[in-house]
Amino acid sequence: MVRKFRSRIIGVAAGALLLAQGAVVHAEGTPPDGVLTSGVVTFGIGYAAAVMVASTSNHAGDNRLYVPLLGPWLDLSSRGSCPLVQSCDSETTNKVLLIGDGLIQAVGVATILTGLMSPSRRYAAKGFTVAQVVPVTFGNGRPGLAATGSF
Repeated sequence: MVRKFRSRIIGVAAGALLLAQGAVVHAEGTPPDGVLTSGVVTFGIGYAAAVMVASTSNHAGDNRLYVPLLGPWLDLSSRGSCPLVQSCDSETTNKVLLIGDGLIQAVGVATILTGLMSPSRRYAAKGFTVAQVVPVTFGNGRPGLAATGSF
């Protein structure tokens, strides 16, 4: 039951992540303006999925999922190995989902940091239109470029 619930949470989170990132980039018009928002959405989806799993799971190590960013990796380290006498399909799936959730959270934090370190606004001169850039000569052996247009 927990495995099916966890798989659905991760699937919904991944789908929402793709939709949210596309919406942020297109709504803002340029990717640099939406980097911080995209990072917050990415991290939020990964962390929300981890908290939902932690609140519904009976596994002792899943309470570590409440720790942002490090929780999936701490939980993964508490999983241990699988004995040879039983099937490990569900535990392998849980480990793969933990790694995926840890990566989603890490990408979200990296994107947030990128958004914080990059300028959020780009300034450009308005009302300046260059009609043509042409090569010119400023005397013998002195080539250059000239821009002609309306200012």
